[in-house]
Amino acid sequence: MSIIHASSTVMARSQTESNEVITLSGTTGSPNTSTDFAISTNNASVYWAFNADGTVDRIKTQGTDIFEIFGPNQWCNTDPALNYWIRFTHNAGDAANLGNSSGTWFAMSGANGQGWQETTNGFATHSGSSKVEISTDSGGSTIVATGYYGGTAEIEI
Repeated sequence: MSIIHASSTVMARSQTESNEVITLSGTTGSPNTSTDFAISTNNASVYWAFNADGTVDRIKTQGTDIFEIFGPNQWCNTDPALNYWIRFTHNAGDAANLGNSSGTWFAMSGANGQGWQETTNGFATHSGSSKVEISTDSGGSTIVATGYYGGTAEIEI
């Protein structure tokens, strides 16, 4: 009886895994974008957070304060049962402050999440985009989704 139960558990897990749908959006010419305008000497940041639970948040900050979180959108239609890796590579404009190395694969499992960030300090504008890829392996040989994300961070007087 235990063998039958173990077999049905494996089947249920396989069925759950096969129902995962991985999607990203945006194109090279028309990436998903966000704009943050800060006044005076605050820092401005636009951040895309690709979370381990399958969600994507668009976050805007000024200085150390988060003042807007938009989302969640999803890169996976459910809380992922499989392990995935994510990679960001520069697409256009200013190179983003990725907080990790551009072109490197990072695990999305467990408590890990990865993000793309465009930040400006002082009276300036930074604007750019990156290609985002999700893979089922740490070397990126099986890419299951590609999308483009970017933003503009601007400080005004």
